[in-house]
Amino acid sequence: MSLEIDADTAGELPFRLPGEVESRCRALLHRMYEFVDGGRAEEAIGLFSADAVFQTPTRTNRGTEEIQAALAKRQAQRDRRTRHVVTNLRLWSERDGSVRSTGTLVLFVLSGPNPMVPSRIAEIHDEFICHEGEWTISSHGSTLLADCS
Repeated sequence: MSLEIDADTAGELPFRLPGEVESRCRALLHRMYEFVDGGRAEEAIGLFSADAVFQTPTRTNRGTEEIQAALAKRQAQRDRRTRHVVTNLRLWSERDGSVRSTGTLVLFVLSGPNPMVPSRIAEIHDEFICHEGEWTISSHGSTLLADCS
């Protein structure tokens, strides 16, 4: 389902997205973290567009080849158990038909010395695009707010 944009309301906050579009975009983001937390990070590559950008506070990966390599590196960390908790997620449309989101990410490192204390808190920003009826993540980024590790 592509997104039809009303030129008079596009880009305004809050702009209510059709329920199906919002659900699909939320599901993509949560699924990405589910793969990482479940030790299957490499499987998340299917959630990204071919020219996606994946940015963390320490690196930027462009395109599926670089993103795949970063996900493989994370998956290889078998001893690192994590839980990514996303909260305050807000989504809105852009004039080009894409959907953007921002939210708060709280990271718990369950295999660390203090599994009950957040390791990091970050603001996340994502962009989703629809191509031939399929929504994908075209950009994922985060800004570190607190590092408690």
